[in-house]
This record gives sequence, structure tokens and C-alpha cells, in this order.
Amino acid sequence: RFLSLLGAATTAPLMPAQALAAAPVAAPYSAAAMHGAILHAQTSSHVSTFGLAQILKVPMPQAEALMDDMAQRGIIAPLNGLRTNSRWATSRIHHRHFAKLRQTTKPEPPKADHSDAKEAARQDPDLMMAHLHKLCRAYGMTIAA
Repeated sequence: RFLSLLGAATTAPLMPAQALAAAPVAAPYSAAAMHGAILHAQTSSHVSTFGLAQILKVPMPQAEALMDDMAQRGIIAPLNGLRTNSRWATSRIHHRHFAKLRQTTKPEPPKADHSDAKEAARQDPDLMMAHLHKLCRAYGMTIAA
């Protein structure tokens, strides 16, 4: 094994550059990034490199590689735009029912739970009166004695 490793190391510089270029290059992004990009293409009618980078949280070169790969696969139309960060394309797999996935509603803020104060007011009426006096003063009301 050592001799074959040594032979490969000494003959690698002598190989023609075309043979090295023909070797398959691994994709510069993960499969999860491609799945996220496809989901984005299904939920959005237009896809951009900047948008992919923001949504998938990947660097711009990876977003550009994703866009190129999706264009080659026919997922999106050919790319428009000259600069890397401003390239965009129209999605060919956009579905209206998937677009509803992007529409999120803001959750309502949690309502204040005053159950402890209510329980304390039930137990001691003086605490309830003190609370009411405090509220009246906070709203600028005068309290007659």
C-alpha cells in the first residue's frame, strides 16, 4: 500500500490537467440546503441568490451554486442578473397551496394571569381595596375619604 501511495504521489503532477478536471467535484452545499432551496422554490414564485442565502443561512457562494444547480435541473428558469448577489429566476415548481406555508401569523402575546391577585383579594378584602386605590391614583382619580 505504501508503494502504491508513493507511486500515485509522484505521478500525480505528471497527469494531464484535463484528466484532473474531469474528476467529479462534490457539491459545495449539503443535501439539506438543496431540499430547503426546493421548498423555497415551491413556496415562492421568484427565487434569488440573496433570498436563498438569507432563508437558508448559507454563504453567497453556496447560494449561487444552489441556484446554478436548480437551473440545470429545471427547477427554476434560467438565471437573470449580472452580479452574483442579485441573480434571480422564476420558479417552475411554485404551487399556490405551498405558498400558504410561508404565511405565518404572529402569535398573540400571552395574557397576564392575575389569578394570584384575585385569590389574594378573595382572602383579604383590605388587599383588594388597596389595589383599587392604587389603580384609581394611577389613572388620576381622586379618592374621597
